[in-house]
Amino acid sequence: ICGLAMFAMAQVLTATAGHVTGLLACRALSGLAGAPVSAVFMAMVIGMTPAEQRGRMMARVMTGSSLAAIIGVPLALSLTPYLDWRGVFLLMAASALGLLAMTVLMQISWLDAEPAEKGAAKSDTVKGGWAQLHLLIRSPDARWAVALQILSQFSTFLIIPSLATYLVLNVGVAPQHLPYLYGAGGMAALLCMHLSAWAMDRWLWAPPLWLGCVGVAAALTVLAAASVTPGHVLVVAFGFVLFMACNAAKNVSIATATVTWAPASQRASFMSLLSTVQDIGILLASAAGAVMLLYASPSTSTLSGMSRLMQLAAVLVLLLPLLYAGRMRWGLVSFADEPVPRP
Repeated sequence: ICGLAMFAMAQVLTATAGHVTGLLACRALSGLAGAPVSAVFMAMVIGMTPAEQRGRMMARVMTGSSLAAIIGVPLALSLTPYLDWRGVFLLMAASALGLLAMTVLMQISWLDAEPAEKGAAKSDTVKGGWAQLHLLIRSPDARWAVALQILSQFSTFLIIPSLATYLVLNVGVAPQHLPYLYGAGGMAALLCMHLSAWAMDRWLWAPPLWLGCVGVAAALTVLAAASVTPGHVLVVAFGFVLFMACNAAKNVSIATATVTWAPASQRASFMSLLSTVQDIGILLASAAGAVMLLYASPSTSTLSGMSRLMQLAAVLVLLLPLLYAGRMRWGLVSFADEPVPRP
């Protein structure tokens, strides 16, 4: 509830910002408020979903996030001529307030139905929140999950920020064709999310994770080779769509596997920790990729270091299933409220 209220307030402040510094501060406040809301929501979804259906549920949740990015940004841009950019943020604030009102009503009904002694027990749990967070950070399972998430985001975001520029400058893709590539890649990613989730619920997490990582590595190899013989549009399109689809499968596999490594009482903290780690991995990868590209091609019209960056990313992404297999092999399960299936 507090996160939703802060998020709505951040949108109002963004609409009233009068300079760039204030605008950036308001957007940072939006991220600060939105992250706990996402973590709590994910914890609620996992807690209410049976173990044999969590793969499909995670795919549905991640599909909603993807659709929000695919549809939300174009919709906001299309509304800007009619509402002005400030009006778009006010509309977002109104939507957040509507969701806040629904949450408050649900909370009131839940408190009315809850016994008093259970509420007292929850109060004691809140008081020990910092101790639980400390225990969570010290857990071997949390460390394995952190390593997987950082490596997953770092390996792909080494090249994602510069991928469109690489396709235009090095491969020869026309800028007006990029929306078609990203549209096809987005549709393939959505489809592959659900296929991967179905496979996880049927055969556990190892096979989809291996297929996703090997597919990402193969796609990066194809895209790196495309710069040597530019002009093959079908080959480039195949490599790009394969990368988007397999990266989505990889993300769903890792998210579904790691979310079961924490008990229900700590899942919100666990998801918040993983969300923070993901952002750190993206930040480090984006900075490292930019520095490596600037060092490799400081004054040319092409990204001459992109092929080597893709090769490095392909090697890193292939370490993910090995890291996951190591965790399952050594069995460092310190606090799980249910047994983790071994592939």
